[in-house]
Amino acid sequence: MFCLDCDYPLDFLDVNRCPECGREFDLQDPTTFRVRLLKPRMVYRARNHMQAHFLAEVLMREGVLPVIREETPGFSGISDCSIWVAPEDYELAYGIIVESSSVENDAASDEGWICPGCSELIESQFGVCWNCQTKRVDDSDDED
Repeated sequence: MFCLDCDYPLDFLDVNRCPECGREFDLQDPTTFRVRLLKPRMVYRARNHMQAHFLAEVLMREGVLPVIREETPGFSGISDCSIWVAPEDYELAYGIIVESSSVENDAASDEGWICPGCSELIESQFGVCWNCQTKRVDDSDDED
């Protein structure tokens, strides 16, 4: 973890204050410091900032440390937000997001599905993910 102001490494300090710039941080509040994950894996691409931050909060309550990456707006003027986690937390985070009522409601509103390969939300009329070409896995396939 790193200081929000000066990017000083905060790991292994005895006090909750950056020795470089003096900014205070709270180990229980991930919004007070910056986290860098080694080899992070994208677990979900949110539709907007509010959804990304809501899901990040859900993941933190379950003990998963997420990182939100905001991409600059394109021609539409809308910026993308994606949620990334450590590789060892991916399966747990993916399960939490899929079971989250907001994602289920969001997916149900357009009858979409979440790609198991890249976590992209795909519209229901498509059987293959546009991003990674993973085929849709239907629940009915599991019953055979």
